[in-house]
Amino acid sequence: SQIPYLGRKYPKYADYQDQQITEIFSPQELESAILLEAHDLSTSVYLSNGDLAFSKIDLPMQVQFSNTFAISVGDYNGDDLPDILFGGNMYHSKPEMGRYDASYGSLLLGDGSGGFKLMPASESGLKIDRAVRVIRKVSSPFGDRIVVANNNDYLQIFIKSSE
Repeated sequence: SQIPYLGRKYPKYADYQDQQITEIFSPQELESAILLEAHDLSTSVYLSNGDLAFSKIDLPMQVQFSNTFAISVGDYNGDDLPDILFGGNMYHSKPEMGRYDASYGSLLLGDGSGGFKLMPASESGLKIDRAVRVIRKVSSPFGDRIVVANNNDYLQIFIKSSE
């Protein structure tokens, strides 16, 4: 839909799946194209060092299993240090790509020095296995709740088992 004339030239995915870029676009079109490169697609955290300088923190492999669309920073384990809760997945993708559904959410516990350690789902009790778009820690008269908004799906609300 972004390039309508290609839909007429290639009505089916199979019509262009094995073509090279030079077979799809003319030399003139390629000459005027803008080339953008991505060198790091991992989910990472950048911590401010002050003076507009940042340190990149590589996150554990489990955070990389699927797309990340929702991040919530807060104290999730009661130690007064910031932790990070991640959610993601994407179910509406092209059939040949399959669903991006390997994430069950990730809770990273902060150590106060810029490091984060993954708390396994078996310990956290979190199973955020939908197409997550928003995660928020919400205070209520009954205690803190984690509210998860899922794409075209129901809300999930997580409550500490000790409450």
